[in-house]
Amino acid sequence: MNTAKTLLMACLLCAARAQAQEPALPGVAAFLPQGAKIAWAVQPLSAENAGKADARETLFAVDASTRCWLLLDGRVALELESQRAFALDVKADSFAAAGKGLLFSSGDSAGTAGEPSDPPQMLASGLPVLPFRPFAVLPLKKSRLFAGKDTLYLSGEKDGRNELWRISGKNGPAAYEPVFASDAPIAAVAEQGKTIYAAAGNLIFKIAPGGKTTPVLDAGEPVTGLAAPSGKGLFYALRHGVMFFNDSVRAEALLAEKPQIQAAGGSLYIFLPENLGVARVDNPAAFNSTGRKAPASKEKNK
Repeated sequence: MNTAKTLLMACLLCAARAQAQEPALPGVAAFLPQGAKIAWAVQPLSAENAGKADARETLFAVDASTRCWLLLDGRVALELESQRAFALDVKADSFAAAGKGLLFSSGDSAGTAGEPSDPPQMLASGLPVLPFRPFAVLPLKKSRLFAGKDTLYLSGEKDGRNELWRISGKNGPAAYEPVFASDAPIAAVAEQGKTIYAAAGNLIFKIAPGGKTTPVLDAGEPVTGLAAPSGKGLFYALRHGVMFFNDSVRAEALLAEKPQIQAAGGSLYIFLPENLGVARVDNPAAFNSTGRKAPASKEKNK
């Protein structure tokens, strides 16, 4: 995605939200147990406008105030409800909503968006350009950031292995603690209390306090996202939808193309790249009491 397309996408997102109505969830089949509810947290674009946008290079995050953010092409950060947006002066490889702020990784550095320059730098569209302010040098190659409740995680490559590290050091230099290693790239991380879950390839691993690591699920296809909005059970994203599992249940939650998922405020947030809307599932803990099992997917293992 080039800069012109990135700006077009940001403009489409901002302009279309104001006129959006509350439709049914287009292109989405939700399978909710009694007690769970789904609604739009952010209205989708119309089919016409969604067709003009290009969400292939879009990343999704939800901050502690349940504000939904997109990172477009690694350059433009857009908060969907207020339509506040800014550009970075570097291309970010990943971003995470830690607390009420955004953190970015770019090359071998992690950092934040700084204050505007004086005079402020602006794009032709009027979007402010903020400087990338590094706060740590990252020890892993192809680094990606993930936000826990009060912790920041880093995945990447080292010595031919894919590793997950915990980052600490709020009041001093960043300190890194190895948590997990895998042959496959680590695509997602979620916290549930003091337990960490990590997705690598088709597998989901449970990392208990003390470091004991156990594979708990083979999804049969690459897992692209993890979210733990309640104290039990885990949601995971696949190419064609969102699934739920706990010790006794594995069930489909939602069918949609290439969803991205986040947990915030006790709810599950699902970004849908096809229409650039965000669905919110309230009371996701209700999935723990469902007796449904997941039917075999026709797309599985493709």
